[in-house]
Amino acid sequence: MLELDTLSTEEQRLSLESDRISKAIDSEKKATEDKIADTTAKRLKEITSTYDSEIKKAEEQKRVAEAKKEKAKNKKISERISDETKDLREHIAAIKSEIKQEMKNVGIPAFCNTRSYFTFYFPHKFFDYIKILITVVVLFLGLPVLIYKLIPEHKPIYLPFIYFIIVLITGGLYIIIGNLTKARHRDSLMKIRAMRDNIDHDMKRIVLITKDINNDSADDRYDLSSFDNEILAVSDKLSDLNAKRNAAVSDFENNTKKIITDEIRESSREKA
Repeated sequence: MLELDTLSTEEQRLSLESDRISKAIDSEKKATEDKIADTTAKRLKEITSTYDSEIKKAEEQKRVAEAKKEKAKNKKISERISDETKDLREHIAAIKSEIKQEMKNVGIPAFCNTRSYFTFYFPHKFFDYIKILITVVVLFLGLPVLIYKLIPEHKPIYLPFIYFIIVLITGGLYIIIGNLTKARHRDSLMKIRAMRDNIDHDMKRIVLITKDINNDSADDRYDLSSFDNEILAVSDKLSDLNAKRNAAVSDFENNTKKIITDEIRESSREKA
């Protein structure tokens, strides 16, 4: 019976010892694998960091070169627009000078040479009538309602008086201004309107020319070859750096990493 108890105790001891050894082996394996992971990650970072730094510099050089090219191109485009619209701009300036002289000769007030004045006193375009319609709606619908709402304790009886005052003021001003300008200088104002139409026509042509030039994607006429050469050189450098980095990483993954792993595992076995 004593011998049986002794054997049972020894079995328990051996079982505990086996568990301890197993845990120690697992712990050593984990420590070895962690060391392999840390060492290979560190060595890979050492290899790639130099390339990454050079690649970053090359990418910045390319960005700067492209920005310089874009700035130069925009300057050339502006010069081209200025050159191709020169005659139109000079024509506009001459018409404006002629309008100014006409107004001075007959004594027309400066406010008459505005788009709003000709819209309301000499309408002849589609958008002139649209603007007049909008103005009428705002003045004789929106404004009276707004004023009515702002009056404390407003009553419906107030609305006719509000409409009457607005019509009196706006209609009176319109008639007075018309009598002082349109009635006195109709022929001159009609002449000025025609000249303003010529300006609008020239401005539309300038807008079209500018749009066509901006939409022209060809760079050949702007002599940007020096910038293209610089961008190409930097792009080649960038491609070369990326190729070398990829080759270095591939060599590390296929060869160096295995050597490091074997060395660490061998060292771990020797210690064991």
